[in-house]
Amino acid sequence: MKKVVINKCYGGFSLSDAAIELYLQKKGIEFERGEMSLGHRPFNKIGGSDWSLYDEIYNMDRHDPVLVQVVEELGSRANGMCANLGVVEVSGRYYLEEYDGMESVEEEDNFSRGWV
Repeated sequence: MKKVVINKCYGGFSLSDAAIELYLQKKGIEFERGEMSLGHRPFNKIGGSDWSLYDEIYNMDRHDPVLVQVVEELGSRANGMCANLGVVEVSGRYYLEEYDGMESVEEEDNFSRGWV
């Protein structure tokens, strides 16, 4: 069984600043905090431009063991704006199904999709 992080409410997957910071620390990624903007603090690569780690953070594998650990460790404090993150277990390949930001996990079946 492997664990997968999903968003369990409408709004969309997002991490709190505390969760992002803990994730980057656990991954050993050097970063600096940017200036607050729209209620969020961007996390930048050292010497990088604003939000230079955005893609790295939001395009990570949802089954990344470090991401799972951070969400389990922080609980509701891992939730970003409009998010309610949870961890589910899957037995094999999976697909994230999303509707208005609410996610569910579909495990492999006879359909051909972008399985992870």
